[in-house]
Amino acid sequence: LGDTTENASHVFSQVHTIELASGLYQKAQARFANHQNVNVYYGDSAQVLPHILTNAHGKILFFLDGHFSKRDTAKSDKNILRLLITLLWANSS
Repeated sequence: LGDTTENASHVFSQVHTIELASGLYQKAQARFANHQNVNVYYGDSAQVLPHILTNAHGKILFFLDGHFSKRDTAKSDKNILRLLITLLWANSS
């Protein structure tokens, strides 16, 4: 859990990770508690991403690793890719 976030924290000045499953959120919070450049959010990406994007500046890389694999993971009923495209299009002007 969180290896991509860990690697990204050594490359990027800010890293945001969103967890929909409360157990995974708690694990991510604990793992990245001492990483000043990692922000861990709990919730649905469709609701959290707009908040993150309002404060984002410069070049942004999105790594969407939101696959549902049962067990500890969670599944949203929202189409996050469609939302992301809409948000980016609206903010491009």
